[in-house]
Amino acid sequence: MVGATVKENTLTRMDFAGGNMGKRAKDIIRKVLFLASILVVATSASATEHWITDQKTGCQIKNPRPIPDESVSWLGDCKDGKASGPGTLHWYAKGKLFLTLEGVMEEGQCRHNCTVTTQTGYKYVGDLQDNRPNGSGTMSYPDGTTYSGGWKNGKKHGKEKFIGKDGSSHEEEWENGQKIL
Repeated sequence: MVGATVKENTLTRMDFAGGNMGKRAKDIIRKVLFLASILVVATSASATEHWITDQKTGCQIKNPRPIPDESVSWLGDCKDGKASGPGTLHWYAKGKLFLTLEGVMEEGQCRHNCTVTTQTGYKYVGDLQDNRPNGSGTMSYPDGTTYSGGWKNGKKHGKEKFIGKDGSSHEEEWENGQKIL
């Protein structure tokens, strides 16, 4: 595509970590948001699937990059041992809540109309695929700014509406995480 580009803006779970969290928390957040990290990382047809189990209910949630000392709590139904239907997922690192996902789960993952909120003040509402925003969605940042529009594999893609913390707005165009000037 003809036009100038800005440094790649890939929305990853790291975006939710802010700048003040430790490496372990950043790794966990990177994993979950694009659960909602948003719940499956499928890098190839032969990718190994990982699951994390709610210890109270036995219900499983897809977990793309398991790490030690993480846990989940699923408040909803299970079908064939996997989170299913509407509910709320709480994701913990070392026993501390860092992410909440609300939405309708299908086979252990949320795909449409998912709401992911972090303890650091980020909020994503929209569609997820392969653990990443994909399709339509809105990201609200702790500084009060908002991006709303298309996403492709966790990257901004298509026309987006930017709303500043002062309420001003303008449209931006992105292609695979590259801002088109």
